[in-house]
Order: sequence, then structure tokens, then C-alpha cells
Amino acid sequence: MTKADPDHSIRSTDEIHSLIQQLTRAEWRRLMVAASRLASSLPGSSAEDVLQEALDAALTGRRICPRHVPVVTFLANAMRSELNNLRKKAERTDALDEVSEDLDGLVVESAEDAVVWMNDLVARVQRIAAASKDGRVLMVLEGRAEGMSREELRDMLSIPWTEFESLERQIRRLRDRDADEERTA
Repeated sequence: MTKADPDHSIRSTDEIHSLIQQLTRAEWRRLMVAASRLASSLPGSSAEDVLQEALDAALTGRRICPRHVPVVTFLANAMRSELNNLRKKAERTDALDEVSEDLDGLVVESAEDAVVWMNDLVARVQRIAAASKDGRVLMVLEGRAEGMSREELRDMLSIPWTEFESLERQIRRLRDRDADEERTA
């Protein structure tokens, strides 16, 4: 248990992981039906993305699960909450722009500083791409760094918008995870 939960009223991430592994086919089906309904309310999202966001939130501890709440109910609520977060993020900014905007307005004191900064950015892009099993991640990150638009990248990859937006969310999750790891290192 965590130090913040002395009376053990909240499940640990290990307990949640174990309960998720024990879900039945019928429970997974119920979760996918709920994810499909939720995904249909946000253009460009898929049931798999919504469920993945909820699982990621549950297993990383971003969402807490009280002991009295069944894990399927907890995950359904987490999906709803994560979809709301996706909706808010979509309103604020395109997730990929943050990587390419790092280049805009860059001011460095010396050529050495520019080389160090660029090497750090390249290393970060490589870490993010290496963390993904999808080779298109590196293509998208490199394309954005070269100033390609979302439309140009999607056309280059020859994929539908839904799939491209799913790829963007995957990159955002990887980028956020990389930033968290860098902060804790």
C-alpha cells in the first residue's frame, strides 16, 4: 500500500494490474462497448484509444480505485474521464506541435549551445520513437521537425484521419511518459 493510504481503502497499481489480468471476456466486451460509445462522441478517437488511455491512467496511478468500486466500473469511469481530458487537450493544441514548436523562436548564445540543444532534441525524438513499436512514429516526428503539416504527414502515410489521430495520441502518451522519466531521473 502507499503511504498516503494508511487504512488501505484504495487499491494499489499492482492490485489494479492483477484485477485487470483477471477480467473475463464478458467484462472486456462490456468495456469495449462502453469505449465505443464514448469514442463516438469525440471525432477522431477510437474505442481502443479510449480504453488504452484509461488503462494507462489506472496502471500509472493517475487514477485511483477505491476498494469498494468494481474494477470494470472503475475503468469505465476512467475512460469517461480520460476522454474528457482528450477533448480538453484537443481544444488547446495539437499534440505534435509541441515537438516542432521547440524550434520556433529558438535563441541560443553560441553554436555550442545550439548543438547541445539540437542533440538533446534528437535524443528525445529517438527515445520516443524507440518506445513505440510503430515505425510511423519516427516518420511523424521527423516530418513535424521538418515543418510538414498534419495533412502532408497523413497523405504521406496514406492512412485515414482516425488512424492518424490515434497515432498522434500515441506520440503524446510517449512524449509525456518520456518527460516524466526525464523529470524523475
